[in-house]
Amino acid sequence: MVLIYFKRIMDVVSTLTGLLFTVPILLSVAFIIRISMGSPVLFRQVRPAWMEILSWCTSFARCLI
Repeated sequence: MVLIYFKRIMDVVSTLTGLLFTVPILLSVAFIIRISMGSPVLFRQVRPAWMEILSWCTSFARCLI
């Protein structure tokens, strides 16, 4: 029983640590794209997925530095 709680705590701690390190990087990439290209920062397009079902793909807009 204690092992289940330990695993849950480790999952939450590792997720928060990952977010702590990746959020500043993502914000700086968004800022660079915004400065160099203007808006929008995110790019959405429809792509065929498994069995040719259409799904939305969201990613950063491309920028050349």
